[in-house]
Amino acid sequence: MQVLTVNIHKGYDVFNTRSVLHGLRNAVRAMGSDIVFLQEVKGGSGPSAAQYEFLADEIWPQHAYGRNAVAEGMDHGNAVMSRFPVLHNENHDLSAPSGLREVFRQAHGHHARSFPSGFPLLRLDRIYVRGVARALPVPMPRRPWARLSDHAPLAAEIHLETAP
Repeated sequence: MQVLTVNIHKGYDVFNTRSVLHGLRNAVRAMGSDIVFLQEVKGGSGPSAAQYEFLADEIWPQHAYGRNAVAEGMDHGNAVMSRFPVLHNENHDLSAPSGLREVFRQAHGHHARSFPSGFPLLRLDRIYVRGVARALPVPMPRRPWARLSDHAPLAAEIHLETAP
């Protein structure tokens, strides 16, 4: 299966000047990932739909949201969109991921460069795995992603262990 992780910068471009949600939805759809992890995604209530629901549309019918911050009546956090059933969701602090392996570090000896998206220098974003047979980084094009967020997305092909 393929996983994609994207820091969507609350749906705004690199300079916070315009909404890029429609472009993000098209780019995420084009990847065809089975599971999409979103960071800095706005939650929603009432007439304002959550950004992850807009991005998920009919492609990823299963999703979960974890609120991480609230300011001025708005909240944002992390979301997961999945083609597979989401049976349970809970926020976990991964600042010290004991027992997890990072896909890019395992494959290349270092984390992927992901910030800033236009010319990635800093290694800020990660894809962690545990209990998988194999996890391989998927190369990502710079376009259209460099215009859609301040972070470049990361993707990986995950091969699950088969039961004996």
